[in-house]
Amino acid sequence: LALLFRTWLPWSVRRWVRGKQYETVLVLGEKSVAGPVEAELQRGLHLSTIQAAFPHGPGSEERLASLIASSQAKEVLYLAPAALPETIRALKDVCRRHHVGWQFVPLRENSDGHGSGALLLGDITVMGANGSSITGFNLLYKSIFDLFLGSILLLCATPVMVLIAIAIRLTSSGPAVLAQERVGHLGNRFTMYKFRTMYENTNDERHREYVQNWMKNQAHTESNGHQIFKITNDDRITPFGRLLRRYSLDELPQILNVLKLEMSIVGPRPAMPYACFSQMHRGMQNSCF
Repeated sequence: LALLFRTWLPWSVRRWVRGKQYETVLVLGEKSVAGPVEAELQRGLHLSTIQAAFPHGPGSEERLASLIASSQAKEVLYLAPAALPETIRALKDVCRRHHVGWQFVPLRENSDGHGSGALLLGDITVMGANGSSITGFNLLYKSIFDLFLGSILLLCATPVMVLIAIAIRLTSSGPAVLAQERVGHLGNRFTMYKFRTMYENTNDERHREYVQNWMKNQAHTESNGHQIFKITNDDRITPFGRLLRRYSLDELPQILNVLKLEMSIVGPRPAMPYACFSQMHRGMQNSCF
């Protein structure tokens, strides 16, 4: 197996990548500006590019749609920092109708801040769509994936979870598994499960105070030069609980939440209700949900 993964598999992957047709990006703009960006897309992201001038005047949207169809592009990149807002809106509308991504060099008045994000290509900043939301078939596909992978993880993790539960009961008093109320998708509350890592009947006032300071950007610790927004040296945590937290083993019972479709294998951490609704009070509900 080691020989297989070290020789044949990398060779097969490289062969597949070489034979794979690269995704095409339609680059709209003057050649003098588009050239360096095309080179960066081809070199750094291994994309194929087609360069063309942005169509203006009557029938420009139809000509743009024809360019997208003929190039079979999956993304449209518009390089014109002085573009009028109505031109950008027309670009977005055509791309959305043809289900292709769009990006453009942003001016402040061209960005409404909704559903868009920034990307750096070389030394040029472009603005584009953040990606489609998980709805419809994508939501069904994700749910099936969560159920399938969650079932496999539960089967594999059950022996480990049993041993952890026994060790928790032997090293400190109290239940092995905690049921906490959390706030999930669209603000719906649910019961989240996790292994107990703290001593029984600990006070949560310290955490509540920390959350308030965290929302003011006044609470963090440093680790390897990076800010970490969590309480360190918390004397409420048991010695065995520190070990569980270090390797995130206390999160294993959340597989049950995944199977109940309350959580996802990949997704944001659900917030405590008091943290969530404190954020809502401050007008920051988007960071919570």
